[in-house]
Amino acid sequence: MDSQATVLVVGALIITAFVILYFQIKKLTESKSKDETTKLLTQLVSDMRGSMDKTTSSMVMQTKAINERLDRAAQVISGVSKSVGEMTELGRSMRDLQEFLRSPKLRGQIGESILKDLLGQTLPKQNFHLQN
Repeated sequence: MDSQATVLVVGALIITAFVILYFQIKKLTESKSKDETTKLLTQLVSDMRGSMDKTTSSMVMQTKAINERLDRAAQVISGVSKSVGEMTELGRSMRDLQEFLRSPKLRGQIGESILKDLLGQTLPKQNFHLQN
């Protein structure tokens, strides 16, 4: 049930309570003067209005808190979705590399090339000799 529907239900209950109270007070105070009844009804309406204002402000605050939580949840879900997309792309790249390195001869050639580059970068050229 969303907050607007809740406010409508609470409002309908309060109005119903007003009507019931009005008729009961009218029935009880028929013998009393009209001024006393008016004062009593005014006091009851005032009390009910205060109660309704408190309920409404509480519902507004709760709705605001829920909206903030939903916004934060949407941000987290967005971040997770982005991370999942990156992981999926990484998985595809790994699969492509695995396919590329499936051939043993190709893996050997790549290994030899890397070793040649490493030796050339770390050792002086007169300290090693490569076969062709």
